[in-house]
Amino acid sequence: MGMWNKQTTGFVKKATKISADYYPEIMGKMIVANAPTIFTGIYSLIKGWIDEKTRKKISIVGNPIKVLTEFCDVD
Repeated sequence: MGMWNKQTTGFVKKATKISADYYPEIMGKMIVANAPTIFTGIYSLIKGWIDEKTRKKISIVGNPIKVLTEFCDVD
């Protein structure tokens, strides 16, 4: 968090806008597994800048097995 500043905020906002404007349907599903607490905190700050359709495709989970079995065969 010590490296997070106004310039970082601007970069993240610009990157999310470019992604939403030019690549809106490229991501099917994103599962972030076992993320550190700092990641969850940062995501809670920036998720408002991410398009709602994209936000619904992102899951942050502690135990990925249950979620991954919805999308992948166990074998």
